[in-house]
Amino acid sequence: MKTSAGNTTTDRDVKSSSERDRIVISGMSGLFPEARSVQEFADILYNKVNPVTSENNRWWYTPLEIGPYSGKAPGLQYFDAQFFKVHQRLGEKMDVMSRKLLEQSYQAIYDAGLSPQSLNGKNVAVYIGVSISDNEITGFFDNSSTRGFGIMGCNRSMFANRISYWLNAKGPSMTVDQACCSSLSALQLAYLAMKSGECEAAIVGSCNLCMLPVSSVHYSRINSITTDGKTRSFDQEANGCVLSDAINVIFLQKATDALRVYADVVHAKNEYISFKQENEFPKSGSYRKPHEIASFLKDFYIEADFAPQDVDYVEAFGIGNPESDKSELEALADIFCDKKTNPLYVGSVMSNIGFTAAASGITSIIKVILGYQNGLFAGNLHYNTPRHDINAIKDGRICILDDHCDINGNYAAINAFSVTGVNAHVLLKGNRKPKDLSKYKSSIPHLVTVSGRQDTSVKKVLDNLKSRPIDPEELTLFHNIHSVVTPGHLGRGYTILVSLNSALVLAGILPLDLRIREVATLYKAKRGVPQPVLGDREVERMAPMIKAPHPAEQVNLEFKSLIDEEQYEHHNNFEVRIFTDGSKLEGKVGAALSLWDRVSETKALKLTLPPFCTVYQAELLALQRAVREALNHSGTAFGIFSDSMSALQTITNVSSPHPLAVETRDTIRRCMLQNKSVSLFWIKAHVGLEGNERADQLAKEAALRSKRKPDYDLCPISFVKRQIRLETLDEWDRRYRSGETASGTKLFFPNALGAYAVVRGMEHSSITTQILTGHGGFSAYLKRFGCKASSSCTCDPDAEETVPHVLLECPIFARERYDLEQELGVELNRAVLPELMTDKEIKKKFIEYTIKVAQKVINKNKT
Repeated sequence: MKTSAGNTTTDRDVKSSSERDRIVISGMSGLFPEARSVQEFADILYNKVNPVTSENNRWWYTPLEIGPYSGKAPGLQYFDAQFFKVHQRLGEKMDVMSRKLLEQSYQAIYDAGLSPQSLNGKNVAVYIGVSISDNEITGFFDNSSTRGFGIMGCNRSMFANRISYWLNAKGPSMTVDQACCSSLSALQLAYLAMKSGECEAAIVGSCNLCMLPVSSVHYSRINSITTDGKTRSFDQEANGCVLSDAINVIFLQKATDALRVYADVVHAKNEYISFKQENEFPKSGSYRKPHEIASFLKDFYIEADFAPQDVDYVEAFGIGNPESDKSELEALADIFCDKKTNPLYVGSVMSNIGFTAAASGITSIIKVILGYQNGLFAGNLHYNTPRHDINAIKDGRICILDDHCDINGNYAAINAFSVTGVNAHVLLKGNRKPKDLSKYKSSIPHLVTVSGRQDTSVKKVLDNLKSRPIDPEELTLFHNIHSVVTPGHLGRGYTILVSLNSALVLAGILPLDLRIREVATLYKAKRGVPQPVLGDREVERMAPMIKAPHPAEQVNLEFKSLIDEEQYEHHNNFEVRIFTDGSKLEGKVGAALSLWDRVSETKALKLTLPPFCTVYQAELLALQRAVREALNHSGTAFGIFSDSMSALQTITNVSSPHPLAVETRDTIRRCMLQNKSVSLFWIKAHVGLEGNERADQLAKEAALRSKRKPDYDLCPISFVKRQIRLETLDEWDRRYRSGETASGTKLFFPNALGAYAVVRGMEHSSITTQILTGHGGFSAYLKRFGCKASSSCTCDPDAEETVPHVLLECPIFARERYDLEQELGVELNRAVLPELMTDKEIKKKFIEYTIKVAQKVINKNKT
């Protein structure tokens, strides 16, 4: 229990009169820049991707004041009017934000584990936060409609009313315009309505779309707009924000009604506090004096009866204006850091995806919820230089998240300002309850039925479920959603989920989450982000295009292939000949080059590489050093001979970004500038050419000199992939061994690593699958589902008819078992089954035996 200041609560639980008074967020959804869902939004946050781009601009002319960058939500052209009870002609005239709010409302309700039909006639409120709509021009200036669809479709009050009409919801329905604080103002109204009993649940949404450049131009005259697409919240180099799209919805319920809880809404408030004076610094529309912000926050926490020192994380506004950012941080330090023993962590989603204006509040809330879900709060982008003029940052009382961080506390606050003088604030308590699937231990398959707008959507849902480990809590939500008919869902489908351990092992497929982790780790490694699996090794990164020479400076290279000694003799009349080679011996890698004049060797150079390097890298390194020798040599004509066709092809391919090839081409270009000619040749290996044999000998000697510091030590991508795969297999094996399921499969494959090597060469049938999983036409299995009255085997009423009993013990098949034992020279028992699966010929005979026996049992049980 934490102690708190003053007479505020000392209990870390939410202060409420009873459990039924708790207001919780039970569902969420959203469209964000380059993200069609909350999951894609999470991928952007945790992969540190900047979704703000200058591509696919919506306008043909970009004013210089705002630059070409904006964050654009995808898929705005799509809308299922029929499903949402919208006439086609009205749908064509509707504001895009109104269309997408309908879609996101459905997604948030679905995410809460409810069907829209379950809200029919209920006292459910709808509050939508919206400010400027660029699409109102459709309603006011398009006179092609003779039925008033423009006004009906673009009137902002209809943003909320349309959702209420679709759901047949009977609670309050209103659109709220509080400029940049619109979404948090809508949340406050919903929170108060539920507290007072005015409604039993609430849909809270917000929207902002950057459809026309004029709005951005006007905004740039209030707050600075950065022209490079980077919002540097709280950074010393902050120079404004970039505008972005967002359409998002959260679903509020009483805790006693909710099937899932993302977070508790402890308190919400917005209040006008001040407006910028004309004589203050320019473009500071979101600026508030620190003491004004602090006064508002102090009143907020007194009303909430909560000690601000107990807040662990603040999702701040962070508009990217130096004065506004400084003022906000100083106020946060004044309120939250007084008597606080640990740092206050501060972040801003504006740095990640840009400024989403009226939708910024709910965008921040969703980011905070993702932090609780993932156990890590996403770090800011573009935070490179900490402010040196803010004492709380310098002395460590405030920590700006520049990377993802595990914050142990439960309480987070969201802070926001509007250009109209309003300050909004929300306090959340996150749900950190860990998911413990072990308490749902069961080997009984799960029947899952779903419906969708069309068959393809049903298939997408079922495929997604089958690709992941079984989560009974998630399946409970699906069962509740589809316990009632969803009007407009024309597709139906079902699947039976069994233990993924068995299914994945027998299919030789890695679990999807581990494959995703592999891809993510490889992606980060290629970008130079250190990965634990690689230790302190550095990855060989391809040269960026920016380092490529200008097309006018590119050297068109080619090499000649010398097939025999006669062709070699015709091309060996160079002032200097350089022979190169690479070698790998006893797991060690080396490279070498041998320089010759017209008669004899004049210089030999041995190069070493770490064991994880490849011969291909060694060959490229030798060629690179050979060209470097040519550059530094006093001669003017050089012939370089290599027996590696792949290395020569890489070097002569001007589009190849391999770092060694890029440097080699650049060195050849520099040789040409010094009037030196460099000719490349491929020669056959081990055909008696003296220089080539010498280079081969030197390369082998270099490989065995392991104590020398490597001349080149960058990890090839092939090694990185191999290390990542080994780590994945170890994790998969750990899961498989420790899992409570797949006992039938473990009889044959006690570990996943051994199974992975065996099953990829097997052809499975329905019979072999039933044998290797234990799920099939055996009495013990059939009885569990009421398909047979008894689990007993025909041979003995006291013996259960299971796969090991039938194959190893049942006297009915004693003759077949004896014949196999004589043929294999081994006595069949549980201990030898894994060994039988590893030998190709023995496995074939054993599988034939199991199919023969199992087929008889399965046919018997069919009758």
